[in-house]
Amino acid sequence: RLGVVLVSALVCAYAVLRWVIGPAGAESELAMISGGGINVDPVDKSLRTVGSFQTAHTLALWAGLMAPLCAAYALWGRGSRRLIAAAATALCVLAAFASEARGPLGGLVVGLVVVLALYQVSRAFPGFKLAAVGAGVAALLCIGGAGLALSATSPERLERYTNILDPGDDPTYAQRVRKWDAVWGDVEKHPFGQGLGSGGQAQTQAGRF
Repeated sequence: RLGVVLVSALVCAYAVLRWVIGPAGAESELAMISGGGINVDPVDKSLRTVGSFQTAHTLALWAGLMAPLCAAYALWGRGSRRLIAAAATALCVLAAFASEARGPLGGLVVGLVVVLALYQVSRAFPGFKLAAVGAGVAALLCIGGAGLALSATSPERLERYTNILDPGDDPTYAQRVRKWDAVWGDVEKHPFGQGLGSGGQAQTQAGRF
């Protein structure tokens, strides 16, 4: 288990490093051609942080899965293991903000809340735990605030995160609504779809539609 925590810390630390200093040349080229342009920020057209992954969304998914695991290990561990796991959790949160992918970030928050709630009610950890949970929540809020401050460097970027609470004003959400409206209208004509490869990146690069 400690090995998984260490790997998570290294992967997310590298992503945070690239967030600060920018991607290497080969990484930048790979990120540009991966995901059909999904790594290009829709606001300022800059390249999103991908770290050691091909897309920013994959990085965010990894960080969203590993952050709750590292947090659980930090609550269970003692001494240096607890410190390592706590640092890994912080790095995972920062890496999620670095990716600028909002969906996995929401999953990360839910996962951390579930971990803290289970720790509070678990009989495997007897005694008064409210102080520990409160300290964990405060630490996560500070780390999350720092990540938001570093990633939302302009009103447009900040609006991307505030739109999570009001998706009706979000251009990406509106685009998905229009897409699914068109899909539902086509279901009656093609209930089994247009065939394999008719959607996603394959369709964008070599499709006939």
